Amino acid sequence: MNGKRLLNHDFKWVPPNERKSKLPGKDKPQRIGKPEKRKPLLWVSRAEPIEMKSDVYLMNDSGEILDEVVSSTGGFASADDEIIPASSKSKFIYNNVQPGEAVKIEEYDLVFDSDFVLGISLQIKSKNFGELELNTPSVKGGIRETVLLWDTF
Repeated sequence: MNGKRLLNHDFKWVPPNERKSKLPGKDKPQRIGKPEKRKPLLWVSRAEPIEMKSDVYLMNDSGEILDEVVSSTGGFASADDEIIPASSKSKFIYNNVQPGEAVKIEEYDLVFDSDFVLGISLQIKSKNFGELELNTPSVKGGIRETVLLWDTF
């Protein structure tokens, strides 16, 4: 299934040590840890929710065309002593993802998915990277943001 493509996306990656504090009255950056000098080449971020749904995008800030991107989701929920597996029925498939482009790789329902531990699996093919299989961390309610590949790989 093909999804949304955003050329010159509005997502901006901010290093953790430069992010604003979420505590009231704190306007200054958190200054947590050492300054991050690396730059993300491939990273994932969730868009602001619209009508209780939130799209998840892969950002291609690598400077090269990604020949193919295929995504799928898997995870589980637990109820008492039982595990309930979950996986996506469809995959998002893209060809020729341009540098600076963001592509939709998943959609979360903020109500139904909130009890599931979900992760996204990506298969990426390109001239310089070859064939990559990258996985986001599995997180309850789905991933918010994570860097998959740094410029120091």
